[in-house]
Amino acid sequence: MLWPNDLCKRGWELPQQHPHLRINEIHVWLVTLDVNGHTLGPLWATLDKSEHNRAKRFHVERDQHYFIAAHAALRTVLGHYVGVPAADVRFTHNAHGKPRLDDSHSLSLRFNLSHSGNLALFAITHHREVGIDVEYIRPDIDGEELARCFFTAREQAELQRLPAPQRVNGFYHHWTRKEAYVKAHGMGLALPLNRFAISLEPDPDTHMLQVLDMTSDDDRWSLVDIDLGENHAAAIASEGQNWYTRQLIWTWPA
Repeated sequence: MLWPNDLCKRGWELPQQHPHLRINEIHVWLVTLDVNGHTLGPLWATLDKSEHNRAKRFHVERDQHYFIAAHAALRTVLGHYVGVPAADVRFTHNAHGKPRLDDSHSLSLRFNLSHSGNLALFAITHHREVGIDVEYIRPDIDGEELARCFFTAREQAELQRLPAPQRVNGFYHHWTRKEAYVKAHGMGLALPLNRFAISLEPDPDTHMLQVLDMTSDDDRWSLVDIDLGENHAAAIASEGQNWYTRQLIWTWPA
């Protein structure tokens, strides 16, 4: 992963203070999840009972630590937006389990979290549903076989048109776009990946990805890729066409 100077060259910021969130803006926060053992205790203390139970389900200690760090960092960042300490952030969930802030904090703020290995991304915005996904690119994965299981025939054909050396990266970038779209909907497994199609390439004029949903009116959604360097694929999906991202790096307090 590029961190942090090279990321700044790619448009990421290291803000000196917590930024103001404008109405048509989506803040994308990047955080690394490697924390030392002394830090884990205070991070654990910020989580609620539900998060504790989820963390305990991880059998690999490293993955448990990453989960704790990701959710504690999310609470800290959200706490800055709504003006409360991380431990006092309260969540509710929709019928499919997608979390949102309790109405006592904000009626407008929406967010989503994704993490892969030691890296997490948060998307935060006002008045629009949002989804984000990040994946570490494993060159040994059989992307074409997974595409046959989860992509539509149209998407599989687009993937096959790529030169063979580009198909693994093509698979991951397409996968993150589809996952971000599903997460923005907030329907979980109720919206299978093979029920809708998304174009493999961004529109060269708008840098948006055309959603080609075959079952509903989801032309109201738009997607963009997030540049994290050659080892990761990431994408964000949200309602409407009139939003833009601000990419921010969150660092652990010294």
